[in-house]
Amino acid sequence: MDFKKIGLMQSINESIKSKFKKNRTTCDGVSISYGVDAFNVIDSSLKNKKSSAIIKLSHYQAVLVFEYLRGKKFSRKLMIPDDIRVAATIGVITQVSLKHIATELLKSIVNADVICFEKMGKEEYLLVKSFINPKAKFVVLNHNECSLIENTSLLSYLKGKKVLVISPYDEIIKVQHLHQNLFHKFLITEDYSFDVLTLSLDTIYEKNSAYSLFDKLDSLKVEILKYDFDLALINLSILSAQVGTFVKSLDKCAIDLDEELLRVFGIAKDSAEKSKHDAHWIDLSSYNSGKEKSFLVTGVIGAPIKVKKGKSRKK
Repeated sequence: MDFKKIGLMQSINESIKSKFKKNRTTCDGVSISYGVDAFNVIDSSLKNKKSSAIIKLSHYQAVLVFEYLRGKKFSRKLMIPDDIRVAATIGVITQVSLKHIATELLKSIVNADVICFEKMGKEEYLLVKSFINPKAKFVVLNHNECSLIENTSLLSYLKGKKVLVISPYDEIIKVQHLHQNLFHKFLITEDYSFDVLTLSLDTIYEKNSAYSLFDKLDSLKVEILKYDFDLALINLSILSAQVGTFVKSLDKCAIDLDEELLRVFGIAKDSAEKSKHDAHWIDLSSYNSGKEKSFLVTGVIGAPIKVKKGKSRKK
């Protein structure tokens, strides 16, 4: 694998250096883009390549790779992740399973075109440094400026395409897609309609008795092969990178949007975020409460079902 192990003293020295240079633009000659430059890199990858993989690495994944490259036992913060989605996807977390995940993650990173970091800490810096001949572009999208929807031509790029959406929220995405052109009028005035196919992850996993992380990954790959599509939008937590580079191997584009995928379809994470948008947006709380069962018929979750009252016939 095209990565080099990092010794303990080297990692300590680089950690000290990173405290004095938070916004590096290069690392051993490798370019790291921020802000507007970062979005330009992503736009370029979307427009200029027939097949590409744009992936996001959470800080948890960066720490996982960092500790793997040091060759030491994984720390408690990796064994007990703060992110509930990570724990739910992995299942039982052991030293062996984390090592396997880190190995497969590194293989995926090698084949990615753009790698998006949440921040540039020592773990992220040493991940970049560990590349011998990197092919990927590295960008940093912090929490205050991470919207690809608002800062790239993503919506225009989707126009007219067959889009495979891989996310735990497949049902709510299908419903919201019926009103796709109503969510982002302030960003794009032209018609940017696209076709959507979603995968029911729970059904796929249950059908294939896929309970471990890599059983899930294998079953998803087999399912993806069944469909004809132009690109995939992905929100799979710790599996996103592996699925993204697999899609790229099929000569298609893959974009890991993480939870920003919800906002493409006018879905807010909570009522506070929903209040910032118009009535066409919905939030996950309404979906999780089970109300969607009575609203699916209308095409808009949160809208009441109107029944016309007719005159009663006299016998």
